[in-house]
Amino acid sequence: MQNMTFGVRARAAAMLTVTTLVAGCAVDDAMGPADHPAYAQAAGALGNGRIRLHPLVNANASSAANNAAASAGVQAAATTSTKLAYYGGKVIANVKVVAVNWGPAVNATVASGIGAFYATVTNSAHFDWLSEYNTVGLKGLDGLAGSSQTIGRGSYAGQYTIAPAIGAGTVTDPQIQAELLSQIAAGALPVPDANTMYMIDFPAGISISDGGSLSCVQFCAYHGTLVYNGMSVAYGVHPDLTQAGCATGCGTNTVMFNNATSVHSHELIEAVTDLEVGIGTTVSRPLAWYNTTKGEIGDICNGQQGIVAGYTVQKEWSNSANACIVSKIVANTFNLAASPTSVAVALGGTASATLSTTLSTGIAETITFAVSGLPTGVSAVFGPASVATGGSSALTLTAAANASEVNATVTVTATAPGGSKTASFALKVGNPPVVLNGTFDSALTSWTKAGTASVSTAAHTGSGAALVGATTATATSSLAQTFTVPAGATALSFWFANTCKGTVAGDYATATLKSNGTGVTTTILAKTCTAAPLWTKVSAAVAAGSYTLTLTNKDDGKAATPSFTLFDDVVVQ
Repeated sequence: MQNMTFGVRARAAAMLTVTTLVAGCAVDDAMGPADHPAYAQAAGALGNGRIRLHPLVNANASSAANNAAASAGVQAAATTSTKLAYYGGKVIANVKVVAVNWGPAVNATVASGIGAFYATVTNSAHFDWLSEYNTVGLKGLDGLAGSSQTIGRGSYAGQYTIAPAIGAGTVTDPQIQAELLSQIAAGALPVPDANTMYMIDFPAGISISDGGSLSCVQFCAYHGTLVYNGMSVAYGVHPDLTQAGCATGCGTNTVMFNNATSVHSHELIEAVTDLEVGIGTTVSRPLAWYNTTKGEIGDICNGQQGIVAGYTVQKEWSNSANACIVSKIVANTFNLAASPTSVAVALGGTASATLSTTLSTGIAETITFAVSGLPTGVSAVFGPASVATGGSSALTLTAAANASEVNATVTVTATAPGGSKTASFALKVGNPPVVLNGTFDSALTSWTKAGTASVSTAAHTGSGAALVGATTATATSSLAQTFTVPAGATALSFWFANTCKGTVAGDYATATLKSNGTGVTTTILAKTCTAAPLWTKVSAAVAAGSYTLTLTNKDDGKAATPSFTLFDDVVVQ
């Protein structure tokens, strides 16, 4: 924010007093802590007072001298209170700058050059290091989850000249917001998304009033938050820097356009790292990266300039470097994930898994894929074989008809110039079972229950068995499943263990197999009542076709003689 009164939005630029305005959060040097609401309410309401005192830049000093003086003040406090804290709010992931001319009279140098500045700087190393302010996996100071965003390079979305309702005199911030909404509705400005930032340049002769502060008197520029259809959208407000006050108070570079790009960069980077400051009412969420005594990322480095691809920008605060910087070397890293984590492929069939990449730090690179751990008889093809960071590839697996039926772990290695990552998934090769979940290791999935049935750990094999009935009195209960027997399969089998405390007249286990093609039902387990449970195998002949197997336990409902049956390992071979 560039100096201002910090209420519903962040401003930037200094108070104009005996020295100068700067791009930042500097204020009148006559104001002290006693006059400063931020000292009393740093953790409370934002209010209308200034957020933090900053030294003014000497308009008569060289840019290098100002950089050195400002830097010395910042670095002296760097180990104590300079760090930006994360409050849990949103950042802008990939900013899309829309340059807006407030009418046709915007300074010609700014209007003709600012688009190239945005296009260059948003796609430069000046943005790469901002990944240190990613919010993925972070919690705000309130302990709640953050916005889970990654900051990357941005883009320039074009320049638009609007015909505003107020073309001269004084315009207020609420009027600016209303004008933006009106221009969007009229189609004069592009409809925003979560990455859009409208950067508005005003012509000479227009004074901007915000909360009692005036452009080129108290501030050089500010950024705020517009709410469009419930979505937070950033905007920046930039008066003409050739006007009295701004001409000598908004930067010390001898070239006006260089001061303009410095001020514009200040607001741009602050919005990227603190999108919703304009709708915050306290120093808490929805603020994102903020320091309670020094303000936002640009305020800490107020008045310090550097060069990016030939353009003058303001330096910004780096928590990791513990300094004000223009850029730094950032490793290009990415994350890799495989989905699903378990894949089954039938003999003679195909299956697929998706490999997804996401940018972690730095910029996108070309990532190529390789696979290892494939069982004999299984081949794999990536589509595509390489992607840019952030892209995904589908891995198609094909099993030969004579492939071995095995379980394997398949590993995918993704390689980029900046490094490599691996992701693995489980692969099961073989034809799926005819009877699904015949081991009951997946609860009662695929079975239709009637009456009382559950899963018991007293299994024949594996981790579970079906318990039909209960250890207390019930009635008639059953589990049923319909399946299709393939050509070549000849037998169905299962195991059961019956606990019967009554007589076969009222308590028993039984099983039937119905041929859905012929409608004939065969009892494959006659009524059985055994006092001592013993795992016993039951087999029945089958042929190709549809069948329904029903596993039944009958209990006479007498509390003294509850009967129940365990069933397990149902299979067709």
